[in-house]
Amino acid sequence: MLLTGKILLQEFWKEGKDWDDLTYDEINQKFCRYVENTKALCNIRIPRPICEGELMSIFAFGDASGKAYCAAIYTRYLKADGSYSCRLICSKTRVAPMKEVTIPKLELQAAKLVADLANRVCADLAISKKKNHRVLRFDYGFMLVIKTL
Repeated sequence: MLLTGKILLQEFWKEGKDWDDLTYDEINQKFCRYVENTKALCNIRIPRPICEGELMSIFAFGDASGKAYCAAIYTRYLKADGSYSCRLICSKTRVAPMKEVTIPKLELQAAKLVADLANRVCADLAISKKKNHRVLRFDYGFMLVIKTL
């Protein structure tokens, strides 16, 4: 939801407008839809506990498009009944630079964002590299798995 607002703001800046200038109807319509959609946020519920059992793995995903790139970090844990479950820990989004950049370069920026975010989460959760392993997943079909036993 925040990324949509950032992209709208970037479109406004690309027009060369100042904060108090009027903009064209298309951006006005997009902004009105954006404001209307924010009302649905009150219906979203995200469970706060990130792990309700033995933490097994941290999974980190990243992707990019011509407008933005992102990273998302999940945990996978073993529940008391023997089943596995996953939870979203955090995510980050970035708007692509106003200067046109190639998709592969944005994918690399997403990969760096994923790696930085995964390292931060592991440090914040005091996750030992010796007990767990990290899976960093990117678009273009490659995956980096860091596993230390």
